[in-house]
Amino acid sequence: MQQNNSHTTDLWRSFIEVDGLHSAELKRRVFSFLAMSGIALVVFSGLLLANFQTYPWLLSITLLGALIAVFINVVIYFSTRQLKYCSIGIALTVLLLSVLLVYTGGKENTALYWIMFYPVVVFTMLGVRFGLLLTALAIGAIAFQLYGPDFGQANYGHVEKSRFLSGFSLVVFFAFISEYFRDKSHQAITNITYNQKQKANTDALTGLPNRRFIDAIFLTKMEKTTAEFLPMAVIMCDIDRFKDVNDNYGHDIGDKALMHIAKLMQNQLRYSDVVARYGGEEFIICLPHASMRQAVQIAEKLRKNIEDHPVNLESGENLALTASFGVAEVHSVVAFYNAVKQADEALYSAKRSGRNRVATL
Repeated sequence: MQQNNSHTTDLWRSFIEVDGLHSAELKRRVFSFLAMSGIALVVFSGLLLANFQTYPWLLSITLLGALIAVFINVVIYFSTRQLKYCSIGIALTVLLLSVLLVYTGGKENTALYWIMFYPVVVFTMLGVRFGLLLTALAIGAIAFQLYGPDFGQANYGHVEKSRFLSGFSLVVFFAFISEYFRDKSHQAITNITYNQKQKANTDALTGLPNRRFIDAIFLTKMEKTTAEFLPMAVIMCDIDRFKDVNDNYGHDIGDKALMHIAKLMQNQLRYSDVVARYGGEEFIICLPHASMRQAVQIAEKLRKNIEDHPVNLESGENLALTASFGVAEVHSVVAFYNAVKQADEALYSAKRSGRNRVATL
């Protein structure tokens, strides 16, 4: 049973997407990155051009280096779309510049005013974990310069230093609160959306995916990542004489038989395979990268397993079940339903031939 649950969880996690939510979050991070980069390029270049002759040489070189680093990160992003690493690169560049600004004092000792915005930007670009890490580094490095030994850094008044650290800490605190609860809200909405999609595409009785899953999710995934699935084999399975089970034992036992067979099939399939309840007592099994010969072997193994494992009833009676199978191959996404139709026709050929067998066309 644990294996079934693990298989089912892996299945849903690999197929269900919440594209709209992830897309909105990605756009927010991209916009923050580009806005930060654009502002940094304009401000750094403007400061250099306006104050090149008055800035200390170390500050001018630092600004030039930061300008080049920001530009390189933007170019790398547009070349690779590696947003996370490029955002870290920008954040570290601005952090280094902030530390050196505090060291030199900037123009007329205004350096402390320039770096108050840093926590807001880094939390917005990188989220809670990296935001905390980088702002902690910033506070540690700046506090060391303000209150540590004198090694040539600019001098700041005691009141100015204490007010800066108090204000900077408040900005960090509120930036953390804002990003933390925004992230929690995003996760909650994502989970609700995921659970709703899973519920809508799950067969309530067996816990297997339902026909809607095949039509709306499985095929969509296959269209996006064709190489992960094709060539593929399709197996249609139908429980033999299931109406007799319902008529003779009642629908409760019929439901128990369906759940029993669903578990048997799950235990015999690979994690990459998908078994769904297609309707009534009929199941569909999709086998990515399986040939017709392999699919027939798998269907035969499933058939034998169902035959060898009757349903244990509360009365002590063992209810023997059998199933018939039809197999077909899929070589393109557009041919999927044709393959399902062929497998269904092969299934009914197996029924006509005496049931409890595997057939192909």
